[in-house]
Amino acid sequence: MRGWKWILTGVMTVAAVYAAFAASAKSRSFPENATPEEFARWQAQTREFLAWALFNGEAPKSVPLDARFGQREDHETYVIQELEFNDRPGHRVHGWIARPKNPAAARLPAVLALHGHNGSAYKVFRKGTYFYGDLLARKGYVVLAIDIHHRTLDPQGPYLDRGPLIRFKRITPMGQRVWMAMRAVDLLQTLPEVDPERIGVVGLSNGGLTAEFT
Repeated sequence: MRGWKWILTGVMTVAAVYAAFAASAKSRSFPENATPEEFARWQAQTREFLAWALFNGEAPKSVPLDARFGQREDHETYVIQELEFNDRPGHRVHGWIARPKNPAAARLPAVLALHGHNGSAYKVFRKGTYFYGDLLARKGYVVLAIDIHHRTLDPQGPYLDRGPLIRFKRITPMGQRVWMAMRAVDLLQTLPEVDPERIGVVGLSNGGLTAEFT
């Protein structure tokens, strides 16, 4: 009988936890038939919640980008160039940027292309893989691809990136990727050949999730 009591207690506890999760999710869900004012409040609350979930509170400190450009590689209709820039104190982001050889206008639309698991910034321009960066560059876009694989992240120590223990980290792995992507957009907005009002973000797999939060 005592064993059944423990089982029932455990089932009730799990049910209570799921009920709490459901109530929390409902409170954050988009309100049906929302007025513009209700939507604005929901949007502000959702952004605050996402910042808390991704960054453990406040976003990292912005620092000067200090972009440095390196080697170039010639492609049929565009040229890619290696680059690095700061995204937060003590951390630099590596990537490649594609510019068309014969731009259609003085200022062009731009796309931030984020690779998936086991990918790299360079591979989005390399045929034979998921080369959506190459396809976009051939269409005349300025395309910036950055490395967001796990080797680019701050050391995480033991595998504590699930459950309550993640709250002891300053910034989550996905938060780091999202912040790198956000600063990459900042970089695109500073380039004279880019129209700052026409910048998009695309991604594959893990890059797609990062794009969704960016």
